[in-house]
Amino acid sequence: MTLRCGRRTFLKASGAAAVGALMPLGAGAAESQGGGKIARVVISSSAEHAGKSADLPVELVSRLVSEAVMKLTSKAAGEAAWKSLFRPQDRVAIKVNTLAGPQLSTHPAVAAAVVSGIVSAGVAPGRIIVFDRSERELTRAGFKIQSDPSGVRYLGTDSEGFGLGSEIITSGTVGSLWSRIVTDFATAIVNVPVMKDHDLSGVSLGMKNFFGVIHNPNKYHDNGCDPYVADLSVSPLIRDRLRLVLIDGLTAQADGGPAYSEDGAFPYAGLIAGTDPVATDRVGWAEIETIRAKLGRKPLQAAGRQPRHIMTAAGRGLGIADLEKIDVVRVAV
Repeated sequence: MTLRCGRRTFLKASGAAAVGALMPLGAGAAESQGGGKIARVVISSSAEHAGKSADLPVELVSRLVSEAVMKLTSKAAGEAAWKSLFRPQDRVAIKVNTLAGPQLSTHPAVAAAVVSGIVSAGVAPGRIIVFDRSERELTRAGFKIQSDPSGVRYLGTDSEGFGLGSEIITSGTVGSLWSRIVTDFATAIVNVPVMKDHDLSGVSLGMKNFFGVIHNPNKYHDNGCDPYVADLSVSPLIRDRLRLVLIDGLTAQADGGPAYSEDGAFPYAGLIAGTDPVATDRVGWAEIETIRAKLGRKPLQAAGRQPRHIMTAAGRGLGIADLEKIDVVRVAV
C-alpha cells in the first residue's frame, strides 16, 4: 500500500495518526474479550419495533446509540463510554450515507445522537462536522445544511470552503482526489453507514461508505468492488482516524440494493456498533443473510454476490472477519 500526497496532506495524516495512537480503542484494534474472542461488535435493537416498524421515536434512537456504545466500550455510563473514544482536542468528521434518498439513508436522529455523545466527551460543537458527498443529497435525506463554524456543521464535500483536494492520493489500487473534510479537517472519524445489500459488492456497509469521500468511486466497482474497498479503507487517512463504526439498520435493505426497494426492505429497528471495521461489516453481512432467509432470498454466495472485499480487508490486516473470533453482544432496548 502506498500513499502519495503533498507534504501538507502527509503532515496532517501523520498528526492524526499520533492522536489516534493515544486512544484505548481504535479502528481494527484487537481486544481480548475472553473465550478466544478478539473483537467485539454490539447489536442494539428495539424489541418492540424489530420486524414490525422502522419508525422509531427520537428518544428511543438516542437510547439505542447510547446502549451500543456503552456495551462496546464496557462502560456503565454514556459519558464515560464516549470519553474512552474521543478527546476534547479531536476534530471529528461523521460520515453519513445519503445516496439512496430519504427511505434508505442515515437517519438524522442517529447522527444527532452520535453528535450528542461526542459533545459529552468534551469535544466542542465547532469541532464536529457531519458530512456526505453533497449538500443536495444531505438535504434530500432530511438533514439541514449548517455552516456556522461555532456550532456543529452539516456539510457536503461540495460545501464552500472544502471541496476535493487537488492532488491524487493513492492507496493500493485506488487513486483519487479526496474530500478535504477528511484530509484537512478530521483527526477522528465516525462512520455511520446504512445496512444494505448491494447488487455488485454483496453488501454496502461501513468500509464501502468511504467510497463517498473520493471523486471517482465509479472506477472501483469491477470484481464486486474487490480489492478496492479494502485498499481505500487501509489508507492511513481512514485507518488511523477511524474511532467508531455505527451501522444504521433502522431500515435494512436485504435485497435489491443499494437503492431503496420496498420488496427487499426490512424493519430491522437496530444498530450495529464496532471499532473494528472488518468485524463490524462481517456481522452486518451475517445479519443481512439472516434477513434474506426470512424474506425467502438466496444466500449472497448462491446469488453470486459474496462480499469478498470484507475478507480481503481482513487479509490487509484491517480487522477480524472470522465470526468465531467476534464477540457479538445483543442488546434489546
